[in-house]
Amino acid sequence: MDNLGLDGLKKHIPNIVTVTGMGCGFFSILSSQRGAISTALLLLLCAGLCDILDGKLARILGTSSRFGGELDSLADAISFGVAPSILLYETSLYRLGWFGGACAFFFTAMAAFRLARFNLPSAEHDRRDVFRGFSTPTAAIYVGTFVVMSDRLPSELGAFYAVALGGLMVSRVPSPAFKGAGVSSIYLVVGLLNSLALFLWPSFWTFAWWNLYTGFVLCLAYNISSKIQARSESASPG
Repeated sequence: MDNLGLDGLKKHIPNIVTVTGMGCGFFSILSSQRGAISTALLLLLCAGLCDILDGKLARILGTSSRFGGELDSLADAISFGVAPSILLYETSLYRLGWFGGACAFFFTAMAAFRLARFNLPSAEHDRRDVFRGFSTPTAAIYVGTFVVMSDRLPSELGAFYAVALGGLMVSRVPSPAFKGAGVSSIYLVVGLLNSLALFLWPSFWTFAWWNLYTGFVLCLAYNISSKIQARSESASPG
């Protein structure tokens, strides 16, 4: 009986982490509306960590399920679709009136479309090293970096970020999935340190450096994953 109880608990651990991430996204929205921008950004970061952990835990514990996948998508829609849009609107896009609101909603809508498409059974989603379009967490990270600098950047640029990132999420452009893409963990650690530096010392220099470095890592991961895909296709029969 004890083993049955432990097995039942083990099955729900990844889902508990997923719901925790959803809660971080929800409270990030509340923080944005109260003007607690630093708290909102921190909660988005926590949601991102939960998004990484739930999948890893599901694989380690052998409890991956269709239910868990659907729950994860709903959590992503809140944490990386709605929450970043509200944060961007409250810090910058509100200055543009209804147009700013429309741009914020566009980002949310495209995140929802991207997540719905990702859940469809498709051969392109069976690959773990290449996605199509930007992932929602990646787009949310870019929004977060803009928010850090929102008091020094024009709102029109924020609108461009929302529309461009929304378009990239639903585009068919190949985009690397860092899981299995062959990118050394050191690059991701340095990227995390860059993000922390931007948060602690916001300036045009740290903002420019963050974008340059992140672009470099994305290009590196894409190059590696493209080579993996080419080798896989050349090795397949017919």
